[in-house]
Amino acid sequence: YSFQIPPNAVPILKMSTAGPNVPRRLVYLSVAAAAAALSWNRRLSFGARVVRPDLLPLLPGGGQDTGPVSLLLPDGDGTGAVSGAASAVRLFEGSAAGVESVVVRPDGGLILLDKYGYLREANPGPGRSYVPSQRPPLYVGPGRPLGGHVSVDGTSVLVCNSLVGLLRVDLATDPARGLVRGRTELLSGSVDGRPFHYANDVDVSPTDGSVYFTSSVDEPVRYNAAAGFYDTLAAYASAALRGDASGALLRYDPATGETQKIIGGLFYANGVAVSHDGSYAAVVETGTHRVLKVHLTGPKKGTATTLIGRIPGSPDGISRSETAPGRFWVAMVAGPNIFLKLTPYVWLREACGPLLLGMLPTLIKKVIPYTGALLVQEGLDSVICPGTTGTAGIVRAVVDPAGKHIGTVSGVTEAGNTLFFGNLGGNFVSYMDLPEKY
Repeated sequence: YSFQIPPNAVPILKMSTAGPNVPRRLVYLSVAAAAAALSWNRRLSFGARVVRPDLLPLLPGGGQDTGPVSLLLPDGDGTGAVSGAASAVRLFEGSAAGVESVVVRPDGGLILLDKYGYLREANPGPGRSYVPSQRPPLYVGPGRPLGGHVSVDGTSVLVCNSLVGLLRVDLATDPARGLVRGRTELLSGSVDGRPFHYANDVDVSPTDGSVYFTSSVDEPVRYNAAAGFYDTLAAYASAALRGDASGALLRYDPATGETQKIIGGLFYANGVAVSHDGSYAAVVETGTHRVLKVHLTGPKKGTATTLIGRIPGSPDGISRSETAPGRFWVAMVAGPNIFLKLTPYVWLREACGPLLLGMLPTLIKKVIPYTGALLVQEGLDSVICPGTTGTAGIVRAVVDPAGKHIGTVSGVTEAGNTLFFGNLGGNFVSYMDLPEKY
């Protein structure tokens, strides 16, 4: 086996032949060699594939990779197209661990799904406060609960459990209706005879009640015994290094109990939101920094086009905005995906994969330059980031460069004129009020 190092791979390793940097060069080469030997000895294969360059996001660094600087510089008063998050209020600090998204009940209460597998509730308090519910939390594990969707009457919630699949959890007890608080029912755990390994997000069609949910990759999320939770971040990093394209969008029919695959071959399928008219589902493909428009009706049914591409950050969750048809909030959990820098260098990803995964906690702390949310409108050009592609544009952004008020935003939920922010890697969630017109 042999390979040739591409000339432009050198900057990735930051190697130089200058005298003072020779030791550093040797260290990098030694580390890469050790990682390669480790991969070979353990027979670790990442099955790396090359992603099409035209699907890569805008990455900072010069040339055609230059990203929009405006997203890093929110205006001070918070009323412009790009605003800061200084007015956001942090909730449940220290007790909301790794809550991917905030689900808002019909009565205004909140449902939080934490990384340890618990469903916690909070009720509206005096003023704009929220008070943790006196009812005990519900365990919906094993696995990590991620996306959720509450029923119209607030008596149950659909939950995507990464390890198990699509669940329905009763939030109330009503013998006449057969409801028992805490009872968990598995609605869908497989499709075409294959079990789900990484169920992620869920939404319900506002027109016919069909349930759409995503399977991120066809690889189980591993349990982090030292930390006590299923590590979805490590699973994502592993998939990115492999170039894994096994993600899928699925449909569950409540009437028949059947599950079907709508589309597969996605590079880490993440958030999902069905359009106002039910004609398509907006599906986040995190691995390529874009949101797909998966057609659910008409002659294009079962195919996908790009709703918005080259998003200037790592997209995660997505949700409908009720202010206008074709509007969606897209969560940016972090800045551009550092693993995409390695996309053209298959040998490097295969050789250094185990080492990079081991360094993931350190890398994450250093490479999250901003987090926030983007308001995307179909049929409009991006007024903030003109370099995007697709049929939709970014018309507003809420960004926190330091992550002080909102953190690692993995989900955004609009309720009235309030935005709620999930926080995948932190121990709090947030909310902020929006201007009347936006």
